[in-house]
Amino acid sequence: MFHELSAILPSNVASSRERKPVLEMTPRYFIKITRATRNYRRARDRYVAKVSIASQLSPWCQTMMCAIYVHLTGSRVPISIPLTSLSRILNSYMQFYTEMAVNNIEAYRCLFDQDHVPKMVIGRQREMKLVSGFLLENFSLRDNEMSDDRYGSAIMVEGLRGLGKSTMSRKVLIDLKTKHTANKANMNFFTLNCWDKDEQQLLMDFTSKLKIPMADTKPVFSSTRDAWNIIYHYLRRHTDRCYNILISNSDFIPIRFFNKLLVNLKCLGINLVFTSRVGNSFQFLEHVDMCLNLDVYSLGDLNTIVEQRYQKAFLDQDNSIPKFITDTVVEFDTSRPGPCIAILKHLYPRLRDGHGEDISLEIIQHAIRHQLPNLSYSEFELVDFMQEATISMLLFLDNITTHFMSSGNYYLNGDDLRELYNMSCETLYIEPSVDEFSNYLARMLQHHILLKSNNDPSLFFSIVPANLLKSYLDEVLK
Repeated sequence: MFHELSAILPSNVASSRERKPVLEMTPRYFIKITRATRNYRRARDRYVAKVSIASQLSPWCQTMMCAIYVHLTGSRVPISIPLTSLSRILNSYMQFYTEMAVNNIEAYRCLFDQDHVPKMVIGRQREMKLVSGFLLENFSLRDNEMSDDRYGSAIMVEGLRGLGKSTMSRKVLIDLKTKHTANKANMNFFTLNCWDKDEQQLLMDFTSKLKIPMADTKPVFSSTRDAWNIIYHYLRRHTDRCYNILISNSDFIPIRFFNKLLVNLKCLGINLVFTSRVGNSFQFLEHVDMCLNLDVYSLGDLNTIVEQRYQKAFLDQDNSIPKFITDTVVEFDTSRPGPCIAILKHLYPRLRDGHGEDISLEIIQHAIRHQLPNLSYSEFELVDFMQEATISMLLFLDNITTHFMSSGNYYLNGDDLRELYNMSCETLYIEPSVDEFSNYLARMLQHHILLKSNNDPSLFFSIVPANLLKSYLDEVLK
């Protein structure tokens, strides 16, 4: 670690020998320094540096500053240590490794952690306020009641998969817990994921999330009836606690178990928030107090969400890749973040250690094709298009393909297309025609060789790999 530090620090800091206020040597402090070898596997040189540190520094800072300085300068006993140099080295070291650790964790979580909740949920302020107000009103009424009998509420959040139903619900419940914990209210929150689980597995998850003592949960493995009794009696003994539970992927819950879970937990005063796909919750509505149907995002909100995840995951401020992804997803799918984040996951191994300019258009097209198999183009349609095209149209398409391959740009504007069309006309010694250019462009849009950007209608892009088009064009033009 010290060897890495010497590589990242400026040379004038690492080799500084300025004689400013120094820390004098005394026999009171001894630090055993182990110098790392080049292969980082074992230590060789061991030596002791005797130092005394100014009283304003903590013992931990004293040890760290002296160890780093001795390693970088190669000093042996006895030494005099400039205080300003040590402070500068320590600050650089701590700032670098702290930021690196935090960024690595957040970069991973914002793409791969299903329980990740961003600091701000985009485009769902109205729905969040509605759910929060409903739960808060129920909590306030319960808090003011004199009776021990409490009754919870149930909210169903519906929407297409990948719309952020669980993220929005989790954000609401976390904010409620944070707010009431600050007010010293005993509010608890946890999540149950029902994806591909049966009744016994869900009850086991439930008992573990409630933190019921292990001695009381042994019957869970033998009988679901005993598990229900354990949960019921435990919650009856802790009526001073308020539980808000998010049950995601409720589509996988059998109807009988769902009704039993809903009725029993509501009677115990627990608030439940379910997430479900559209059209699957009609049989649950009898016991649900409020049903909220989430619509797709607007294009602006979708761009903001994808750019937020992209910048957080890859530490890159270039927004051309997120816009290209949202353009393609909106064209062939719906305006929802799920497919966009799945594409970013596919790009993560390549983008994690680089920047957007290091990623070719073909790599992004391959990732999009992998995540959106319903893209409305096929190689057979491309062959048919080229067999029916004229020589001037094929040359025009060849110029477009060459431009994408050489420039690395994701988009072409109208002026670029006209210039490429004029180049094809010059090659054939014919006069450019506005009507012919419009006809060629319309046919390419019709066959999805070119697509018009939803973010900027004056821009055009392609999801067909340029190498694929080039190979077909070379064969046809020969």
